[in-house]
Amino acid sequence: MFLSNGARRARTLAWLAVGVVWASLLILPWWPTDYLDPYFLEYRTEAIKRYQEGGDDWWDAVPYGYYLVGFLIHLAAATATPVLAARRGWHWAAGVTLVLATVWEFTAVVPYGLLGVTVVPFLPMLAGVFIVVAWAMVRRDAKDWQAGTPEQTEAGTLAP
Repeated sequence: MFLSNGARRARTLAWLAVGVVWASLLILPWWPTDYLDPYFLEYRTEAIKRYQEGGDDWWDAVPYGYYLVGFLIHLAAATATPVLAARRGWHWAAGVTLVLATVWEFTAVVPYGLLGVTVVPFLPMLAGVFIVVAWAMVRRDAKDWQAGTPEQTEAGTLAP
């Protein structure tokens, strides 16, 4: 499959976003090492127990949902994005899904004790920004491709 320069750059950025999301949710510590549960997956288990025991407020459903299944959707969306980034008609779906998962993570995590954290919890949000930039690259390149060069437009030989 032929990839335009914009699609190639978008796919590279999307793979970078995958690495950032996976590393930040599965490998890197969110809190300094003297904290009891410095990693997301350990904190997630504790947060789920806490919400099951005392989460009465309707707002608790947002973080509870993210910790329960949302982070898996986030990982899946991040993984699917590079594959779909260069496909016409599909790159927007992957980007929108990842951006929505990023917003979900932001609303789940930020209000609940991100004081004294490392930079890691903010990395998936940065990955969401990468995807928006990748989407813009593909869109701009697609518009340039459709418009053609001035010589092609004058000669009537636009690429199909």
